Amino acid sequence: MKAATAAWLLLAAVWGGAACGAPADRAGEMPPIAAQTSAAVGDVLAQDGDLYFAPNGLYGYINGGAELYLEFGFVGLDVKHYRVEIAGKVHDLAVESYRMTDPAAALGIYLARKGRETPTAELAARHTANSYQLLAVQGTLFLQVNNFGGDSVCLPAMTTLAASHLASEPPVPPLGIWDLLPAAGRVPGSEFLLRGRFALQPIYTFGEGDVLLLEETGALAAGARYSGGPGGDVTRIAVVYGAAQDARRALANLRAQRDPYLEVVRADLQRLVLRDYAGKYSVICLVDWGLEITLSLAAAP
Repeated sequence: MKAATAAWLLLAAVWGGAACGAPADRAGEMPPIAAQTSAAVGDVLAQDGDLYFAPNGLYGYINGGAELYLEFGFVGLDVKHYRVEIAGKVHDLAVESYRMTDPAAALGIYLARKGRETPTAELAARHTANSYQLLAVQGTLFLQVNNFGGDSVCLPAMTTLAASHLASEPPVPPLGIWDLLPAAGRVPGSEFLLRGRFALQPIYTFGEGDVLLLEETGALAAGARYSGGPGGDVTRIAVVYGAAQDARRALANLRAQRDPYLEVVRADLQRLVLRDYAGKYSVICLVDWGLEITLSLAAAP
């Protein structure tokens, strides 16, 4: 191993506390606790998957957060457990590899989970890391490396593990949907993606259920926060539907099913202007590719 990692991995299954239940599709197949090397990848020894969760079993591993993964498009989760010895002390690490349906799904999860990004210089893929957790995304893979003890001495080993798991993932070009949003004034790191109600909830409350018909139509939305000047920041969202009639239906559905606290200021077939309880305005416009949404305007447009 390289001196930079200063660690060697005792490959052992670490059961108990990591998962809330056995994987749905492989129940009863968990390997016995053992220290057995199965493969060497560069400077990292990697073992076979300890746990696997299909979409119908993800609730058994993520308590209260599975909906967001399923909403974006989730294929399966592999969990590998490691014990790392550094300077005579053993540390428990786990690598969670979430295979998503497409790059937009993987990036959407990463953007929803990342917080303020604090990347390291050693990992090429987009990522953020601290002493407890490393999150990364590349291609259709969202990766989470957990350091249960939180000792910062493990960070090099966490980075090396992440690099080994991402090595076979081809990089993908930026999503074209971002070109629908203006670059000027965009707050760095504020970008997000939406495919349904669970990703939308932290951004804005339009109403209960699939108000924008994102789930029903399979639409993808991208958004970000923008410096708004004296009136404060605003949020802009581009929602791309597969057909023009879907966007029209979504606009009509929003007007009909909106939350009661949203007052209609102006409405026609092309545009809806709403005012919320705080006196802020939202504008939803029908455009050729879908809906263009601006939130938290200080004054009515």
